[in-house]
Amino acid sequence: MSYLSFIDDDAHSDAISHYDFLQLIDGMSEKEFENFFICILDVLLRVKYQHSRLLTDEGLIKRLRLLIASCKEERVVLIASLMYYERMLAYQLFSETTYYTLGPMIAALALGCKMYGEGRLHLGDACAVAKTGLSAQNITKYELALMGAMKNNLTLKGKKFYHFLYLAIKNANLNVPELSLGKVSLKLLDMVAFIDTADAKRCDALSNDLPIAVRNIM
Repeated sequence: MSYLSFIDDDAHSDAISHYDFLQLIDGMSEKEFENFFICILDVLLRVKYQHSRLLTDEGLIKRLRLLIASCKEERVVLIASLMYYERMLAYQLFSETTYYTLGPMIAALALGCKMYGEGRLHLGDACAVAKTGLSAQNITKYELALMGAMKNNLTLKGKKFYHFLYLAIKNANLNVPELSLGKVSLKLLDMVAFIDTADAKRCDALSNDLPIAVRNIM
């Protein structure tokens, strides 16, 4: 059974909308989180390029593992870096002021890991749902640029950083009160409270505020 096949199924809609994404992340073992992070990144790369060699390139995997290990106590930061990439990808696919997001795909991945185990994930389905029709490009160049951007994001503490994370959580159908169930920093909660709305139309001016390394990915 594909983990995406139940998205329109009423029996599972509540499970997706009320799933505590951050609590799942904090509850994972180091190995589980590593596999989870790499799995999501692989999906995003496949959506953009229609293929990815991330899971078969030991050199790239090693660099990612070192990056993940360096953020042992700040997993939410790594997930937020993926959300940056997701938003930039969504802008490219659907226009800069889009309301579309890949957030539900990421939420489905989280739920799929929990329900079926990592070995049962169907990454091809996630790519098929996007129906981007994009042609393949220089995958090595962009994968390395993405890893460089993620490292830069680790030092980014401004409002826009949390805005993007909040956007992704909101678009994955998680409610702000649910965030308190996870191990979320007070700073993040303060930022969420500060942001009056997370509508994607307000993000059309955010791209210029992103680090150069992130903008260069696109």
